[in-house]
Amino acid sequence: AKRESSLLPWSVIAFQLQRMEMRGEIRRGYFVEGLSGMQFALPEAHTLLQSLRAAPPSGPCVVLNACDPALPYGQGIDAPGEVRMTRTPQNFCALRNGTPLAWFEQYGTRISTAPDSSQEHIREALSGFVTHLRSSTHRERTSVTVEYCNDARPSSSPMEPLLRSVGFYRDKVQTMRLDL
Repeated sequence: AKRESSLLPWSVIAFQLQRMEMRGEIRRGYFVEGLSGMQFALPEAHTLLQSLRAAPPSGPCVVLNACDPALPYGQGIDAPGEVRMTRTPQNFCALRNGTPLAWFEQYGTRISTAPDSSQEHIREALSGFVTHLRSSTHRERTSVTVEYCNDARPSSSPMEPLLRSVGFYRDKVQTMRLDL
């Protein structure tokens, strides 16, 4: 709603949503973490959201550019954890069922992972990111140099074996590199 200029004033929309809630057509609650204010959902969507919250992330890992409109985070909706990513073409996010697993800033110069991501999910996110960069849309990139993993140098980070497993090698003293 913040990005749409052709909508009715929020007070009019909120009044109609509250009327729909009183008729039992929709539910009000706190559905999206990090978003303040009134939130509404269809009863079916509420049930689905509850089942997704209870289940561990499954399904394929998807890597999206931070500018992709399909990425729900940014523009007032912060991702879970401490990470705030700006919507620039050099940034990417790896998701599984809409849950962020890892963020890649400046084509992977800085990598941040979600606090509750397993090692296997992080490895899959790294692999998906590498595959994404090797696609035809990023042919101008010849290499990726990782300088930080969760605010630590990659060579002294617990992520070093994961980076090596997807093809990275130790470059200079404390960075890791991947040739595309």
